[in-house]
Amino acid sequence: MSLLDEFYVNLGVTAQTEFHEKFMPAQYHGELYHYTSPGGLASILFGDPNAMTLRASRFDAQNDASEGKIALEVYNKVCEKFGNISGFSVDDLKSIAPTRTLLMQSMVHGKIKTTRPECTAYICCFSKNPDSLPMWNYYSKANAYEGFNIGLDIGKINDSLSKNYKDIEVSSKIYPVIYDQQQQEELVESFLQKVLSHYRPGYETSVRYIISNQLAMWKLVFKHKCFEHEGEVRVIVSAAKATTTKKSPIDIKYRANGMYIIPYIEMKLDKSCVTSLVFGPVQWDKAQKQEQDKFIKDILRQNQYSASVAYSEIPVKY
Repeated sequence: MSLLDEFYVNLGVTAQTEFHEKFMPAQYHGELYHYTSPGGLASILFGDPNAMTLRASRFDAQNDASEGKIALEVYNKVCEKFGNISGFSVDDLKSIAPTRTLLMQSMVHGKIKTTRPECTAYICCFSKNPDSLPMWNYYSKANAYEGFNIGLDIGKINDSLSKNYKDIEVSSKIYPVIYDQQQQEELVESFLQKVLSHYRPGYETSVRYIISNQLAMWKLVFKHKCFEHEGEVRVIVSAAKATTTKKSPIDIKYRANGMYIIPYIEMKLDKSCVTSLVFGPVQWDKAQKQEQDKFIKDILRQNQYSASVAYSEIPVKY
């Protein structure tokens, strides 16, 4: 048994993920809603005749300029409370950089191989809220709300991801974002107390490894409170990082947003994941809505979707 595995046993667990999950938000189990533009809707639902397709962008290419920084700020603040504990000074703790590695099993030449690769995370964003005015506002143009939201069954998302990423160095999780700073600090403090209370000389490398991994995980789910209105839930796909001698286990694509080049992956999900389709707060009369309702239901049915169709109930005029 390695020193790292031995230290995890000292922490009361036999698996790396089992310990780290204790200091993450609980896996989300409610229905999810993905807000998108009309063009985005066509690409997601009808771009592939055999599946729905969602993009998951690399974690460090999100549109939030503070993405990943909140976790480090909270961590450094909590470190100040600990002083010099068990041979780790505040500066020692603050010097630990986040690195995401995961214990994974993959099929290689017909045999199961266990690895612990460094990973890159890709994020696909959803909301808990099925009818959110701030979210619709992202798609407001010329006094019109030109967006849709797609409701999805979270259990079926998990089933699709498990099937698609079986036997390769890829894992997926679904977490709600944590916006409350007090909750963020409490998670960090309880984690450090647990890890440092079990430290003994000789485990320095193990402690640094465990903290580094947890920091990388927090970076994916800690966000600034100003984004709280989004009620965000994230599907996070972690894939073994490509090296000079090894390709990524999943295809990485690239798109441009202005001058930004954004790496992303395509998540192929079973069409049964889709449970509903909601139009943004459009200013149509009853006859127009009935006409469009029939039209979109025909399109969904022709493309093997069995989703309900509805309209936002937000009473906006302009």
